[in-house]
Amino acid sequence: MTDWQLKSERETRYDAVSLGEILMRIDPGDVPTARARTARIWHGGGETNVTEGLSYCFGLRTAVITALVDDGIGRNIENQLRETGIDTGHIIWFSTSGKGEHATDGKGTLHNGINFTWSGKGVLPSITELEGLWFALLEEMVESGKVVRFNTTVVLPDGEQVTKDVVRVGVFNAISDGKFLRYLPETGKLTELARQPAARYRGAAEDLEGALQA
Repeated sequence: MTDWQLKSERETRYDAVSLGEILMRIDPGDVPTARARTARIWHGGGETNVTEGLSYCFGLRTAVITALVDDGIGRNIENQLRETGIDTGHIIWFSTSGKGEHATDGKGTLHNGINFTWSGKGVLPSITELEGLWFALLEEMVESGKVVRFNTTVVLPDGEQVTKDVVRVGVFNAISDGKFLRYLPETGKLTELARQPAARYRGAAEDLEGALQA
């Protein structure tokens, strides 16, 4: 077990520091979005919410490390953070002048994240979250066209766990020794199907494995 040597309070500047994106959240409340004319302005960010609570409720010394575009939205977020006692001196500000190390243009090429809460619809994803989804979909598309061989643990129908060579076809099919496997997310392991498909399908699986070995 690791022997942690924590510094004393006098040796540290902060009790907690949060890192990550901070979004502005626009919430029309219980009014249907089509009828809304006013909205509440908040900000979101799980890590930042924790440090805000530590600062506001318990008086702890906290800070945030993030990057914001230097516009009205960014400064609004900063003001909300300062109201809870968080040190905002470590925010990296991107100017809209297009000049300098941290800069963007005034056309919104780089902008602060905004979440809009639809009444009854939850929170719309931010640009960052949408980009993450897009890259995940692209990665899945690439992997769906691959046939990969790897070594891993396989759970047999009787519960025994053995190490086997596995061939993954695309993102959904896995075979080993001519038998089809199923992935169990709750255990993170592959299990051999107790009832296998018809012989003609198992034969095709064996042929594929043999081709990869050749």
